[in-house]
Amino acid sequence: MLSMPSSLTPSMARRLRVIALVVWAGSTTLIMQQWIGSTTIYKPEFVPRVMASHRAIIDNRIPSDTTWSLLGLNTTNIRVGSVFLVEGIHRATGIGIPKVYRTLDTVMLFASLVLLVVFLGRLVPREYAVLGALGFAMVLPLTYQLFYFHPWDRLSLFFWILLLMVLEQRRAVVFAVLLVIAMVIKFDVLLLPGLYFLATVPPLRDRQGVFRTALVTAGLFAVTFGVYEALQVMRPGGFEPVPLGTLQAENLQMLRALGIAYPPLLGFATVLMLAAVGFGKSARFPRACMLFALLLLPIYVVRSRFEEFRTEVPVFLLLLPAALVGVRTLCDRTDRTLEIQHGP
Repeated sequence: MLSMPSSLTPSMARRLRVIALVVWAGSTTLIMQQWIGSTTIYKPEFVPRVMASHRAIIDNRIPSDTTWSLLGLNTTNIRVGSVFLVEGIHRATGIGIPKVYRTLDTVMLFASLVLLVVFLGRLVPREYAVLGALGFAMVLPLTYQLFYFHPWDRLSLFFWILLLMVLEQRRAVVFAVLLVIAMVIKFDVLLLPGLYFLATVPPLRDRQGVFRTALVTAGLFAVTFGVYEALQVMRPGGFEPVPLGTLQAENLQMLRALGIAYPPLLGFATVLMLAAVGFGKSARFPRACMLFALLLLPIYVVRSRFEEFRTEVPVFLLLLPAALVGVRTLCDRTDRTLEIQHGP
């Protein structure tokens, strides 16, 4: 009869943790990509539309009888990072473009899940980091819905987590370099320098420190807005004005139609509640992330199709650290209550 050792050495425990993390991230990735992706964004009937969208962005040109907005591609002509990468891999290997997109998504989703556990593990105890990653995995199915072509989302997710990790370490130069790359992939990091200011600015009595932080923040904004303007100059014509009233009416109509199944409601309800519980007990970085998330959320409401939860994933990531502190706070109080009621 086989027997397990009564205790694990630190090195054995470390190896098992790594193996468990890899197995979990791999199985989660395959569940999402195969069992959800195959019935949504990777459906064979979407291939002609995917190819047309890919070609439109590569050439920065659409058919004369339509518009970027009608195709659902408004503002996407400058999201060239993943699209050009896929085109390059296709030309180098001959592999079909849809297959390259799916493979890139799979690799980057796996890498993002692993990186998320590492990132959260720097902010909360290891078991809560795993819980946070499991919570993120639970809302991932929402990111596959409501549109057929979003090839930048998984690559952008990886860079969002990496940027938050580097920012938490206060590595401003590396942060600036990564911002350039992330902007070329998807420009939703445009305002992220604001989080640098919230997370690093010293007390107001330290005027010199405040000035120094403001100066670095201004430089980081110059990077993001500079890349944003340069991309529009190099690739003009992809930004069509959308009346705010029209967009808000459509968002409201979708909310009424979906009711309690509205994706942002499903995705944010729990994490917002837990983040509110954990805010007061959080360290500075999780608090800064939560404040920045609350500042971003109205922008998403006003400027995007809010039912597409995939666009708001950065807000979920920003709320997650404070939410995990909230979980820990609630669990600690529950444990103490049980000890009082039942004794040791």
